[in-house]
Amino acid sequence: QSLQYLVDSARRATHVVNQLLLMARAEAGGVHTEVLDLAELARSKTSARINDAMQLGLDLGFDGPEDASETSPVPVQGDALLLGELIHNLLDNALRYTPRGGTITVRVSSPAPDQAVLEIDDNGSGIPLADRERVFDRFYRVLGTTANGSGLGLAIAREIAQRHSGSLEITDSPLTGELGAPGTRVRLSLPLYAPSTNNN
Repeated sequence: QSLQYLVDSARRATHVVNQLLLMARAEAGGVHTEVLDLAELARSKTSARINDAMQLGLDLGFDGPEDASETSPVPVQGDALLLGELIHNLLDNALRYTPRGGTITVRVSSPAPDQAVLEIDDNGSGIPLADRERVFDRFYRVLGTTANGSGLGLAIAREIAQRHSGSLEITDSPLTGELGAPGTRVRLSLPLYAPSTNNN
């Protein structure tokens, strides 16, 4: 038991250090930009967590263009590594705080000609209205939270979004939990890449 405790503590410490390094990189600016498909990136990150979701007894799904790489891309300009970590952190939060038997849906769309949107819905217990801005503060955790976490994931995700001229917000999800209350929706909005305007 003591050895397992040490191993778990080392893993948590490593995770916190990695998150702090990622935060420092996001804050430092100088983001490497390339044109990438947000839908394809989100699909890849979602697929990578399918086994984790199955082990936790969760239904994790993706809703987006059928072939984002060819017919219906959702292009954005940004740092693939940072945007990938943003999506990873949002998925990690959803997996941590959605109870066994729950549902998580990742959705990518372009609801406006100049906007790319990624939404992650879950049917967990939701985040109280009073905490929806505070959860983006470093090391802040909602009172009564029992899941393991560093309290840095959402802070890093918002920093990365802002570095890409985007926004990150939390609202009610259309998915409902066991008691009929709405779950959580985290919504990332980024500028849609348009070659005709970005190459001028």
